[in-house]
Amino acid sequence: MNKDEDGLPGMLLMRSGRHLLNTQPGENYPKVPRSVVNAAVAYANDVVGRSARLEMNLENAKVNVGVGSAEHGQLIASYPRREALRRHGNGLVAAKASLHLMHSVCNKIGLSEDKCVEYISEIDLSGTALEKHCQEKASSYQSCQLKSPYRTADGSCNNLKNPSLGKTYTGYRRLLFPKYGDGIQQIRRSVIGKPLPSARLLSTSLSPDVDMPDQVTTLSLMQWTQFVEHDLSHTPSAMKLATGGSIMCCRDNGFPLSPRFLHPSCAPIDIPEDDPFYSQHSQLCMNYVRSITTIRPGCTLGPSEQLNQASHFLDASMIYGPDAETQRYLRSFTDGKLKSAEQKVETEIGERGVEFFPRDDTPFDFCQLKSTDGHECYYGGDSRANEHPHLTVLHTLWLREHNRIADKLAELNPHWDDERLFQEARRIVIAQLQHITYNEWLPKIIGNEYYNKLFPESDSIGSIFDKDLDPSTSNEFASAAIRFAHSMMESNIRLYEEGRDINNTILLRNHYNHPVIVEEPGNFDSLVRGMATQNSQQMDLLFSSDVTSLLWRDRKPFGLDIISLDIQRGRDHGLQPYNKYREFCGLPLAKDFDDLLDVMPKLVVDELRRLYPHVDDIDLYVGGMSESPRVEAGNLRGGKGLKSGQSLVGPTFRCIIGEQMLRTRRGDRLFFDIVNEDGSTGLSPDQILEIKRSSLARIFCDNANDVAMMQRDVFQKPSNENPMSPCSDSFIPSLDLSYWQE
Repeated sequence: MNKDEDGLPGMLLMRSGRHLLNTQPGENYPKVPRSVVNAAVAYANDVVGRSARLEMNLENAKVNVGVGSAEHGQLIASYPRREALRRHGNGLVAAKASLHLMHSVCNKIGLSEDKCVEYISEIDLSGTALEKHCQEKASSYQSCQLKSPYRTADGSCNNLKNPSLGKTYTGYRRLLFPKYGDGIQQIRRSVIGKPLPSARLLSTSLSPDVDMPDQVTTLSLMQWTQFVEHDLSHTPSAMKLATGGSIMCCRDNGFPLSPRFLHPSCAPIDIPEDDPFYSQHSQLCMNYVRSITTIRPGCTLGPSEQLNQASHFLDASMIYGPDAETQRYLRSFTDGKLKSAEQKVETEIGERGVEFFPRDDTPFDFCQLKSTDGHECYYGGDSRANEHPHLTVLHTLWLREHNRIADKLAELNPHWDDERLFQEARRIVIAQLQHITYNEWLPKIIGNEYYNKLFPESDSIGSIFDKDLDPSTSNEFASAAIRFAHSMMESNIRLYEEGRDINNTILLRNHYNHPVIVEEPGNFDSLVRGMATQNSQQMDLLFSSDVTSLLWRDRKPFGLDIISLDIQRGRDHGLQPYNKYREFCGLPLAKDFDDLLDVMPKLVVDELRRLYPHVDDIDLYVGGMSESPRVEAGNLRGGKGLKSGQSLVGPTFRCIIGEQMLRTRRGDRLFFDIVNEDGSTGLSPDQILEIKRSSLARIFCDNANDVAMMQRDVFQKPSNENPMSPCSDSFIPSLDLSYWQE
């Protein structure tokens, strides 16, 4: 994108709605009779219903995920809630009906597949059995509490013009019209008709395990990226609708399943026979279960759309849960607090009680446990809270922050009841999270120059709310761009003492979904200090082996590969090839591989040329990760880190992330510093200014067990420009809650 482009926010928002349908004006196709649509839906419902027999056979044959296995870890990360599964059945029926109409209608009028898909996508579902399941029917204006200053648990009623916009269990938004192999649901093929290269082959060819730490950024930056990702998106994978059982797409010995045992929701990843790692363990198949789909936004037939089971707002849904049922379960209903379990720890001033998450009643669901002896498994607002130690610590810090604020508000306002205390504390926590994301994290991801063009008002009270803006998370953001942080993960997690000396090192591979380590003496604070001290890996194509071959491993010497899974997810979701997003983001459409040299190193371009049959085949995730901000800036040599203020990601991911974060802020009626059309704000001006004193450093200081020193910017390593300071010092400002006293 042209760096000097004026009106950047407007250009991004215009582009993001422009390429969804390419039907030219004047193309008048015959209207499909309602009776034909109803017949297609009835046929599809019958087809989906018949899959129950296959699912029962698979269940009886024990073709399912083994407890504690790497595939179990994969399932935990994408665990579907009941409502998501219900909507998946409707999404499958809509997809089958669309395919049926493509074959029965489009052939008769001589439409190409691309034109046919667009034609089918304009057939609405009104008057069919699926109409009542459309997301537009899920929330009505009448059900909204118009004067409530608080968010609903599921994100509904944020936009009073369209109450279901951004709500939990609704489909992702798209930047570009989807691309499937059959137009509706099959994984796309090369533009020359061949299958695309194996996702695992791409991973091993492009991403060697090389230790390349960034000299400036800490693991906090990587971890906060994942936290933001989990707040804005949670893509569930399919399960057997008839039995509720898990789906397994490979044999236990790592070989492909025979076709009669392959569930329709399977899209396993082929592992080449000469794979440099998996060949040592005779593995030829990597499990991948396709994501849950739902009825398309707009209540139409057409290509499959994946479902987000988080709300689409930056509203701490991973802390408080994505719906009212989960939120009720997490609340103590006493003094506005969340449930917690207290444990005694030794500190400099003696023994005191600290809070951890309550134990899960069903630990085998959300932890990779084969027995509960000596193990803990936490129940939080998100199934991924136990995924690895730093993420568990971050979740715990925010649990403690909520309860700390609730305690203080109760002191200031003894007349407030539990509901008022909970909602006010939640509102403050969400505001802090939003401020940290937009003012500490985002400028480091997309660069100061780009950030200031997107948010020129960042120093004033806030953005103007745009009721016509769809804030929903884009599929491209959730399934590709925000996943750049996987390359910044570190295999060796260092534990630090107060003086920032290393006192121990643990291996990430040994602690996936085994959170017990965070409660062991001294570890919690050592992990907090580690997030603020240890270098992250650079954002590049070099990934740690703990995520490329040992992901979610159990007692076996191998696990899964995050790169392969991320590539396969993009294909599963029907994301257009990388080249289309280059064009969307203002870069020239590449006519051949050499045209990629404007943003990619030559060695990478040569490897892409060897792997992909055509430049138009490159997957979005691969292309976005291949871009280098250093090449874009003319610094072909690279280096050990980026210059201050430079974008961490390349231009395409920067564009996709920027577009999303612009919508997430301006399209949220309840964003902490949003200004309504009448000039009013939700929080008072003084309260907004207090929120803007928040920092992740202060969250670390206030909610660790006994951390005494911290630098002000925990996303960057301590230095002369970012010195350590006592947590008791005003150098790291504290939130003054007296502005909430009534």
